[in-house]
Amino acid sequence: MHHTELGAAAEARTSPVAPAERSPSARRKASTQRTDQDQPMHSFQSLLKDLATICRNTLQFATSADATFIRITTPTPVQRRALELLGLSL
Repeated sequence: MHHTELGAAAEARTSPVAPAERSPSARRKASTQRTDQDQPMHSFQSLLKDLATICRNTLQFATSADATFIRITTPTPVQRRALELLGLSL
């Protein structure tokens, strides 16, 4: 929930002990399983499974056994955003 949504939700609550109600944004995300950026929602476990598809490949030229290079698969937009949030880059 965004900071502005938290403030509005707190003001709308009639009692501090009353259960909090979901914001329209949270209800939409729960029903569509999509973020505001139209990306799929992830649990921690499903995000780890998604990130586990990033591969590091060591490639070797057929003409020289000593000539190798490393290639990492291109991250998807979801993977790229997760890596950005973690302060990592490929």
